[in-house]
Amino acid sequence: MTYAQNDNHISVREDVAENEEYLSYSPAVGSFTDLLETAYYRPALPAYPEVSSAIQEAMEAVMAGSSPEDAAAAYDAQVPDIVGAENVQEAGA
Repeated sequence: MTYAQNDNHISVREDVAENEEYLSYSPAVGSFTDLLETAYYRPALPAYPEVSSAIQEAMEAVMAGSSPEDAAAAYDAQVPDIVGAENVQEAGA
């Protein structure tokens, strides 16, 4: 728990995540800790850093004023070039 607090980490340990001292060290920690129920580790694949960069570019575009739809379309266009079209799965497929 001390490590999570000192380094401002979100704890993946349930015993720490339920501790009142942990939950009170930051106003947002409870909300972010709750997100871990559906979180996954980043894939350890060679192309992932490029995919991650494309995600960051899309998020930055939205924050700079682009529409979410335009940013998503730009991201969608980049991913097949990064990982190959045969490795892309459409949402809901």
